[in-house]
Amino acid sequence: NLLVKQMNGEYAVKSKGLKPYFEECRGIASRLATMGASSDGTEMDVRFSHVYRENNKVADALANQAMDERRSWTTVEESSSESSSESSSESSSLNGAEEDI
Repeated sequence: NLLVKQMNGEYAVKSKGLKPYFEECRGIASRLATMGASSDGTEMDVRFSHVYRENNKVADALANQAMDERRSWTTVEESSSESSSESSSESSSLNGAEEDI
């Protein structure tokens, strides 16, 4: 709810780390308002509202899917990294063995 109030201009964004993201989002909202202008040039009113999970099951399912896929991807990356380092050490061992022959 804080984010919604910040995006609607009701609360200020105090975090220096979040300000660039806030400004980028406000810029996008401003461009959307301009793109949705009526033929007389009146801009569309862009407002943000909080939609609870139970009222938006599709978005909730997509968010959960994205988080699950991210976890899977991280696990695959970690496994690949570990396999690569094991392969490198095995390869080094083999190279040393060849020199002994």
